[in-house]
Amino acid sequence: MALDLPTCASCGLAVFPPHLLCSRCGSAEWASTTVEAGTLERVTFVRRSLQRTASIGTPAIGLVRTDPGPRIVVRVRGDAQPGQDVRLDLVDGAVVASPLEAPPPTKEAPS
Repeated sequence: MALDLPTCASCGLAVFPPHLLCSRCGSAEWASTTVEAGTLERVTFVRRSLQRTASIGTPAIGLVRTDPGPRIVVRVRGDAQPGQDVRLDLVDGAVVASPLEAPPPTKEAPS
């Protein structure tokens, strides 16, 4: 499942997270742009967590720039590296980035 970015119906500015009013033109009318991929810009690893993550290892968080422009903080799956194109999916309400050649992520088992 791809990610839908709010896009101003007046000027075409894509934003994330959603805004009440467009920061470029002030319009309150929004459309949606579907984004399936982007470029991973940065990756960091969460060494300390409040939840047990033994089943998934050390969680990785990344910053992805989408083609429409907005950068999105995501969970990183697989061995995606900065500069690599990644697929964006929604899994349990979170945006997940995976290398384009990897199979789509599945719903995580409860810990």
